Amino acid sequence: MPRLCRTLVKFVNNNAELPSREVCLSISCDNNDSHVLNEIGKKLHATVGKLSKTPCVLRVKGKLIIADIVDRGKLCVASCDDKLCVLNIIMSLYANHGSFPEPWQVLICKKSTMIEEHNIFIKRCFFAAKNGYKEKLFCITNLELLEFELQLDLVESIRSMREKYNDYFLPLVCCRESSFHHHILDQFSQDVHSTNGLNAETMKTIYRDLYNNVVCVSSDLSRQGKTEWIKQATDNPNESNMFLFELLSLGFVSSNVDVVSFPQNPVFIEVSSTFQQKLLNSLPITGYLIKEHLSWDIDRLNISIELYSPIQIVCNYLDAYEMHELDVKDIVLHGQLKPIQ
Repeated sequence: MPRLCRTLVKFVNNNAELPSREVCLSISCDNNDSHVLNEIGKKLHATVGKLSKTPCVLRVKGKLIIADIVDRGKLCVASCDDKLCVLNIIMSLYANHGSFPEPWQVLICKKSTMIEEHNIFIKRCFFAAKNGYKEKLFCITNLELLEFELQLDLVESIRSMREKYNDYFLPLVCCRESSFHHHILDQFSQDVHSTNGLNAETMKTIYRDLYNNVVCVSSDLSRQGKTEWIKQATDNPNESNMFLFELLSLGFVSSNVDVVSFPQNPVFIEVSSTFQQKLLNSLPITGYLIKEHLSWDIDRLNISIELYSPIQIVCNYLDAYEMHELDVKDIVLHGQLKPIQ
């Protein structure tokens, strides 16, 4: 629990630290939920309220997309036809705004996103000005994944807030799927513009400047030493691409009650070898990072010393075959047997 709490306070401000164990943060509990939430809010404010709110400046050396400028008090709806462009659009919106997105400024919708989540986020956006976050930009993306009823509620919530407040920065990012009509795009048609966001070269400049401790490792074929070198892998294209964006760009990834924060130590991302590099090409964010591609070279073939690894099993079989021992004795991969090297 302490580790989870430390992670959660950093969601608001990366410099936030929990008080020492000697400091008691007791909360009086009764049957009044509003009272308990108010008490929690006071304790959190005491922890993070006085910390600096200086944003991380996002300077782009490439060409900015003028259409992706978000004006104060005006809803901005960015649409695209390719899901892989969503990350580029988010970064384009924030590049024009001049600051790097923080985890509490971006709501990436999933099929499991609940109505409470987007209602809280919308209030966070429209109440930001009076709470000291006047210049913050709040972005909601992947709206097409929401159930239709949630999309209806989202539209009504935004319309209601727009009638009451005019000091906010709110872009929505939607992907058109199979040319079907999109409810949110239809309802806010006067605010929609098509875009693909920043190009690959600009994204590459941003990520390599900010994350020089993150390396993407790939190879032409399997068994080139990726796993032996970094012991890490990923293999789900669309979800992995968004997961990497959240982890790298926002510093946090959450799913239900699980929260993960981005480590400060060096990170290596291994991409499995597939035919014609299909997996690697389906993860465009990996192309923006420092790249290490291992080409085929028999001299750098790494042989695992684990007896139960596929290559050791095959090698022991072939060794027994050459020794004409397959019909004489069993191949036992345990005990004093030494791995073939």
